[in-house]
Amino acid sequence: MEGPRGVYLTKPSAHEQLGVGRHLEGCSLESSQGTVGTDEATKRDQMQQQKQLLPGHSKAPTARCNVCHDLEFEQAEIDNNTWVQTTKEELDGAVRRGCPTCSLISQAITRFCASLRSDYNRAKYPELHGLKQPNRVRIMPFKYLCLHLQFQKPDGGHAQVLLDLFSPRGSSAFPVLQAPDCLSSKLTLTGLATKIEAWIQNCESKHIHCHVPNRPKLPSRAIDVGFTENYDDIKLVSCGGKSARYVALSYCWGKGAGMFQTTRSSLASWIQGIPWNELPKTFQDSIIITRRLGISYLWIDALCIVQDDTHDWEVESANMASVYSNSYLTIAATAASDSHHGLFVDRWTHSSAEVGLKLPVDALRVPTSVDNPDESIFVRPWIHLAHDRFSDTENAQDHAEDAPLLTRAWAFQERLLPSRTLHVHAEELVWECKSAVQCECEHLDQTASFEAVEMEGWLKDSVTGSLHAGESAEKLGFVWLILVSEFGALHLTHESDRLAALSGLASMFSGKCLGNYLGGIWEHDLPRGLMFTVTNIELGELLPVQQIQMSPPSWSWASAYVGGSMRISYNHILDNGFVKDPHFQVIGIDLILQSGNPFSWLERGLLQLKGSCTVAKISTGPLPSGNPQFVMTVGGVQKVILLMCFWSDGNIEHLENVPLDCILIGTEDPSWIAEPGRTPWEYVLVLRKTSVDSNTYQRVGLLLTTEETCSLRNEIVRTMLLA
Repeated sequence: MEGPRGVYLTKPSAHEQLGVGRHLEGCSLESSQGTVGTDEATKRDQMQQQKQLLPGHSKAPTARCNVCHDLEFEQAEIDNNTWVQTTKEELDGAVRRGCPTCSLISQAITRFCASLRSDYNRAKYPELHGLKQPNRVRIMPFKYLCLHLQFQKPDGGHAQVLLDLFSPRGSSAFPVLQAPDCLSSKLTLTGLATKIEAWIQNCESKHIHCHVPNRPKLPSRAIDVGFTENYDDIKLVSCGGKSARYVALSYCWGKGAGMFQTTRSSLASWIQGIPWNELPKTFQDSIIITRRLGISYLWIDALCIVQDDTHDWEVESANMASVYSNSYLTIAATAASDSHHGLFVDRWTHSSAEVGLKLPVDALRVPTSVDNPDESIFVRPWIHLAHDRFSDTENAQDHAEDAPLLTRAWAFQERLLPSRTLHVHAEELVWECKSAVQCECEHLDQTASFEAVEMEGWLKDSVTGSLHAGESAEKLGFVWLILVSEFGALHLTHESDRLAALSGLASMFSGKCLGNYLGGIWEHDLPRGLMFTVTNIELGELLPVQQIQMSPPSWSWASAYVGGSMRISYNHILDNGFVKDPHFQVIGIDLILQSGNPFSWLERGLLQLKGSCTVAKISTGPLPSGNPQFVMTVGGVQKVILLMCFWSDGNIEHLENVPLDCILIGTEDPSWIAEPGRTPWEYVLVLRKTSVDSNTYQRVGLLLTTEETCSLRNEIVRTMLLA
């Protein structure tokens, strides 16, 4: 039945079956960052109250607790996210009345709050100042027990914190999360190396897609990490076809000048030796890890590519697929926003629904037995940021603080190309190989396995599976559109790098039945590839800035301007499918590459198209509003179409009263439509002439229309050139 704080339970007491009546004691308040004192009289009172709950004491509980309800929730209530809401004072009252469950929960809260007040945490996380005892507690017995605490902040606001209660697997009868290990806010070299070695052994023994060459050909240049204790033997070497294992680094360069790099003037000096004290902290830590793994070579793009030599940069960037694919391991500095951040830094998480509140990830021991100090459970902040980021797509901007590397376009292929990537995330280590995603707390281990589950939203799964399965051009092209949509939301310092930053992945798809690579689109999937949109990453609105043409041709997504919050997307195709119109054909392709790299920019790209066409314009609407409206001629009659159906590639104001042409490319796949009787959308390219007397056009946007009276299927079939 319903009670004032939540659900009152119907099952008999579970204290005996859980064994919690025998597992209570006062908890030590030593935190991972130092000792936190407490009032001795209060501690004696707590110890006395807790001892009274042990077997043989007369105050052992005999009735159901009216605060925690003995955690006996009906399964239906658990499925509906039921919780019990209480306060710390009410919990302490239940402890005095003899409830062992409330005693354990109260101890966990006290332990956590004491850690927040440690000198180290108060100095490291100033936002924790003023947080004392929670003024509201929610006990949430889902699949395991967690607590939702609300704190009063000094400014009058509230801070929300979720806590997990957990124990080593199988070691506690208490209904808490069964976790394998305790995370620490301090990442150590020994702990990191132990996890890497275990994950590599698992890959080598169980994963057929994670094979890496034992002695691959080294990149053109690599860093010899040396072996001396003072690191005075580190140098850049020309590998000259030599074969050996090597580690690669993926990281954010950071903003501003002063990046430590190889230039034509420093190349000879770095070959003699690279000064340790001048290296950024992330580079230093990567060298330390590489040495610890017993590997002699490390590849870092800033040092192994001559950054002010255009020819060297073009040659080496074209080899990215080989560099990352053949690495023994790629270390991703996922939590670092620049090269000075380092890898061995304090680890943190965000409190629930409180973006500004950081918490250390330390697991704190809560003993549960007077007689055996080893019997205990642990309490820690809810670990969720890494799990969210690695189990979904199109959420990079939501994790710009905890995983800034994954907001960068260059890091996209650096994540997907290697067989094994170690992510040093803000919360914990994450292992992403071609067959699994795993993490230190092992939560992802239970949900992500390419060979068993095919986790939705895991890009490496899609790429690995499709490239190894011999998929059709349609299915492989679909995966490519997924990649472009994800890539199109990421940031580039230089827009001219857009195709180069994807060239490694493009080379992997090359030769797989998709035909030639046409500036970001595949020849055998060209009609569908023309259907990109430029949208606002936050609001999904039309592009509110003037288009800046990056490079011809206009029909490629790579030429669109995506500054600020803009993004390239194929989501309408990915969500609704595509069927090419029978009249639409690509009857000619004329391309000139800018360089010898087939996956780079096009100097010129002309498509000769044939399809059902009509004319249109964007004109000022009727007064009093005078808002622009899209007017298209269909069957000789002008039809007004909602402007929201037109996805402009640029500022729509620059198209007002400009003669436009439309060509029908295809429609939604009818079999994908969930709503009975709905007409499939038509996908229509909107074009404008490059000059008044020319038959050559450039793309200005995409029109999606569902109105039967506005269909282009019966319009005249024409041929035109699209540049």
